[in-house]
Amino acid sequence: MHHQNVEGNNKPISRNRNYPSDLNNLPPLITIAAAAYLTSTSEEFWRKRVREKRIRFSKLGKSVRIPADEFLRIIRNILPIVADKELED
Repeated sequence: MHHQNVEGNNKPISRNRNYPSDLNNLPPLITIAAAAYLTSTSEEFWRKRVREKRIRFSKLGKSVRIPADEFLRIIRNILPIVADKELED
């Protein structure tokens, strides 16, 4: 079911998302939505890396999960570079 969110677009909204709140207590596999939430990036940022096979991931049916160790590697190595590029713009 799609609801209109605060910004006015028609993206699905889930009220029961349980995102990890602590990077030290991550589950073994992380959803794309949780990765985006934890890093304040878009889900597309993570989907693009999966699509281009630039990161390790697991498929569970149609669902994609990122292993916690891979997620931590990405945020340690890639996100500082992205933040630097955003500052240059």
